Amino acid sequence: MTTRSPTAIDESLMAKLFAECLGTFFLLLTISMVVIQAADLSIVAPLAIGFTLTALVYAFGPISGAHFNPAVTLGLYFAGRHPKSQVAPYLVAECVGALLAAFVALYLRGQAQEMVSPEPAAGFVAEGIWTFLLVCVILQITSKRNDGNQWFGIVVGTTVAGGAYVMGSVSGAAFNPAVWLGLAIEGKLGWEHWWIYIFAPIVGGGLAAACQCVLEPGEATPIEPM
Repeated sequence: MTTRSPTAIDESLMAKLFAECLGTFFLLLTISMVVIQAADLSIVAPLAIGFTLTALVYAFGPISGAHFNPAVTLGLYFAGRHPKSQVAPYLVAECVGALLAAFVALYLRGQAQEMVSPEPAAGFVAEGIWTFLLVCVILQITSKRNDGNQWFGIVVGTTVAGGAYVMGSVSGAAFNPAVWLGLAIEGKLGWEHWWIYIFAPIVGGGLAAACQCVLEPGEATPIEPM
């Protein structure tokens, strides 16, 4: 049995956190630069976001698992697929990446028009239900039955792109508390609806974890990066 030194463990975690920060940064920067007005969301943005996310998942998945989303991190934790000790560091790294991207977008484009002002109940359902699907998809493509698959990046990217087409006009299609934080700083989503964009994705991710317990009972061990 081999053991790893504390230094090696720290370096490994730092690499994961840096990957999460970078991935979230480029995800939000892509969203910020292509979504200027609400009309753009239904035409251009989903494709650019989906393609970029696909590339980011393939690039950083082997390092950190490519969460780029606090709701995904929490959903994997609830499903027993992410270590408790790394939950808070991942959440911080994702939010830092989003904040940095928001400031870069503000510098490049300035304050923007609000994309959508969701009706609270409809917005909550939209954000929750598609985050549920996203986390379900991630849990399935990283399950033991799909071990070694090479299409995980495409699946994640198309799931998010599809959600932007389907739910964009209802809620803005954030599905990600870190993305909402960045977009709120930029003025693209309102601060008054903070509870929708934070709690709905977490609830959706938690429900996906519960469904995973039914779909694959007993598979509740932390997964290695993709």
